Amino acid sequence: MLFPARVTSQLETGLDRFVEHADNERKAYRAFSNALNALQRLSNDELSARLAATGRPGALLSEEWDGASGLFEPFDVRFENHREAREWALEKIRSVLTIAVDGSEIKPTKDYSLPIGAVQVAWFENPHEPSGRYVKDVAFDVIYPDELTRDNLDGFGTSDQLLALRRFQGEVNHLIDRLEVAALRRGDGPPPVAFFDGSLVVSFAAMMLETTGTEYIQAICRLLAASERTRIPVVGFIDTSLAKDVATMLAGVAEFPLPHAVPDSNLLNPRLLWGDRTRALVCARDDVLGRYVAGVANDQRDYSREICFLYLKTNQNSAPARLDLPRWVVREGLLDHVVDVVRAEVIVGNGYPYCIETADACAVLGARDREHFYYLVQEFAASHGIGTNVVPKAASKRRRRA
Repeated sequence: MLFPARVTSQLETGLDRFVEHADNERKAYRAFSNALNALQRLSNDELSARLAATGRPGALLSEEWDGASGLFEPFDVRFENHREAREWALEKIRSVLTIAVDGSEIKPTKDYSLPIGAVQVAWFENPHEPSGRYVKDVAFDVIYPDELTRDNLDGFGTSDQLLALRRFQGEVNHLIDRLEVAALRRGDGPPPVAFFDGSLVVSFAAMMLETTGTEYIQAICRLLAASERTRIPVVGFIDTSLAKDVATMLAGVAEFPLPHAVPDSNLLNPRLLWGDRTRALVCARDDVLGRYVAGVANDQRDYSREICFLYLKTNQNSAPARLDLPRWVVREGLLDHVVDVVRAEVIVGNGYPYCIETADACAVLGARDREHFYYLVQEFAASHGIGTNVVPKAASKRRRRA
């Protein structure tokens, strides 16, 4: 039970700390806004030289900057109403195959004596043809007790990390499968675009055990390789990004410390209207990208500078979304096509890519699904003489909340 008076008392006690935080944040944004103005006045050669001189550039100029300058790329179409926007979107996405994959999981719980979990991955493919046909399907995998108790794990606590890894690998592997199928069926039309719900730069892996973190990195490297091999662009879509690659770049160029409270999306937001974007930059973080190497024996591929990113204003009332893309997409001049497809998907999805939204709705496993799963597990176990118990605390909770 929450006691509002206690909450209010604590908030009042910390008032000075809230005020100080807000003041520091305003000062930081002013400093970075001035640095952004200064960056806009630099030539590409000057900017590249300054980035080369800093030890942690955060971001580097991509091939899109060749023959162009300035961080921002305005969207040259403005809509009077949503009907005009949908007409534009439907025209841009006509005959373009879009693919999205998303996953969900059922974690092992101490409510039951048997350690078991599950991962469900869904995919949605829409060729945007007059026939209206599409593909929507799921794959369901039980994560067995021996998998959750390997490496001295207890089957519950730290095994959540293993389950999250299996979900991530499942999403990547199924997306690669869909890329391979799409490549075999591809005709002469516009290139398909695949959506990955999340970043292609898995910085969180740097904080994990080396074995687990490496598996995340290897999965992303396989996806980058498959995208290039099939010639199908993959977009890592991050709706609410707290990345600071542009801020790091500005701090290096302007030679001042990088404050923690300046995410790129908030810094760039005031300068973007709907549909506007930044030019593509090469992600140059110094935390995890140095481990982005894939291959076997002497056939090693270095992906540490093979991911580009940009910010795209997809919702007038929110900060811009971040798009991560394989660098080959920029090199081969497909960036405008990909960004237009993202804009179209966002229009159809009312602020969020419709294809990801659909895959998510298909993949999601809610509380009732989890209860039904464990009911089926108990029935299975009982029919095969496998002993399972529901702990008293869990049974008590169910009685109280019924």
